[in-house]
Amino acid sequence: MARRIAAKVHQQASRLIQAGLLTNRPAWFQAVMDHPPIPLPPRAPPERHAYDLPPPKQTSSHSPTAHHIPSKHLRTPKPRPLPVHYLEDGLRRQFFKDRPFEAFRATTLVEGGGVEDEHPVRGVAWTRLRQRGRNPSPEDAVRFALNLYTVHKQPLSLAYRDAVLQFDALRSEQYIMTRFAVLEAEAHGAVFAPGEIERGFAMEEKALESWEEKGTLDDGALAARKRWKAVVQRRNPGEWTRGQAYVRLWKAGVRPDYSPILNESSPPAAIEVEEHDPELLSWSNFS
Repeated sequence: MARRIAAKVHQQASRLIQAGLLTNRPAWFQAVMDHPPIPLPPRAPPERHAYDLPPPKQTSSHSPTAHHIPSKHLRTPKPRPLPVHYLEDGLRRQFFKDRPFEAFRATTLVEGGGVEDEHPVRGVAWTRLRQRGRNPSPEDAVRFALNLYTVHKQPLSLAYRDAVLQFDALRSEQYIMTRFAVLEAEAHGAVFAPGEIERGFAMEEKALESWEEKGTLDDGALAARKRWKAVVQRRNPGEWTRGQAYVRLWKAGVRPDYSPILNESSPPAAIEVEEHDPELLSWSNFS
């Protein structure tokens, strides 16, 4: 015996009455049909309007699968929310995909205290995008394309094309008018503040000039600025003896001092050598 659900008894009774298997209507039938029980939320969602449903897939009537119902539609639906589809979402996604730079224009996201009133130009009277202003926004272009599709019954591709072409034309007019307005203001003596690009170039030139100033500083100024960095003073040791002077001093028992100069005011300690050996006296240059 098939499983019966209490919330669907009136539906089963209605089917039996339509088929002629139940001649006398029960006393409760009309009352339950006027006030049906609440369906199970996850399994039997309420009926929705076709406005926010995805468009049905069109199949050819000659195809073998035209009247075939897939088995997945005969199963009990899973407890998950149904998808919500709006036609303007696809138009908006395609618009910003074709013109991504429009998303970088400054706009405000602050919401007012109430919902914005509908524009008086809408429906059949809205045939040109210019009717809502000479500086339209991307949202105006999306709404205009949707209006051409739903009200004027144009194909969706043609409606999107016409809306985009009119939007580009109005953007070009706005750009040309702005450029000529700037030239006219400059001709009358107006001085505009530097923009972001000009400020960026100025900061870059200032950084390059600082590099040139660093190149002109001598080693002493750099050493004064870097307090804790050791400064190695390069001295000319004279003629290269291939290590013979070093070996001779080593045999004489003289040990050189390789410690860096920590204080320029105090002279380095001299090495005590015999006065009669001129080669030993020249070793102080290596300390």
